[in-house]
Amino acid sequence: MNMKTTVIGGAVLIVILALGLFLIPASEKKLDVADDGYTFFEEKTQAAEITVEYPSLENEKVDATLDTIVQDYVQDFKAAVQEIGESPVGRPYILVIEDQEVYESPTTVGVLLLVYQDFGGAHGLPQLIGLNFDKETGEEILLSDVLALVDITLEDLAGGATDYFAELLGDSFFSEGAEAVEENFSSFVVSDGEVLFYFQPYQVAAYALGPQEYKIEY
Repeated sequence: MNMKTTVIGGAVLIVILALGLFLIPASEKKLDVADDGYTFFEEKTQAAEITVEYPSLENEKVDATLDTIVQDYVQDFKAAVQEIGESPVGRPYILVIEDQEVYESPTTVGVLLLVYQDFGGAHGLPQLIGLNFDKETGEEILLSDVLALVDITLEDLAGGATDYFAELLGDSFFSEGAEAVEENFSSFVVSDGEVLFYFQPYQVAAYALGPQEYKIEY
């Protein structure tokens, strides 16, 4: 074997190894906590790209619960990617989770997360997910807790939201999205003196109108 053949063979081997490293999916990473208290996680493979970033809520019990909830979103997305299979449009599926704002009341603390998923359709789906926690126990605040806090029934809440969106959106209002069903009011944030309920695209209005919100005071 002459020197030229050896050099060419070595170059080919390097290219093959480089391609192999590129095509091997990235190994799973755990959530990393940066110096500023933010939790950051990123994973990119040929099948999917995941980016997660959200802050510490400065409560050990609360942060542990929040971490579990976010990791559940990531695992559910990964399971969906496996079930769906290869992207029909030739680009990776996408999951982005990032915080929008932190909320606090005397007894609760919470965060509004943007959860964006793209499974190769005409457009991705952004969702605003409110997560609220009891400062003492670290447990997640449920809709039943909020209804008790503001002292109204689910039917009263639905009635107020329906009236509000009917006036705001007119004929563009999808009334089913504000009916007295717990799932319709599952995304909310509690602050000092008010509760904001978030309605996802397509829930009470067309995608082009984006997420909607409804506020009640207490």
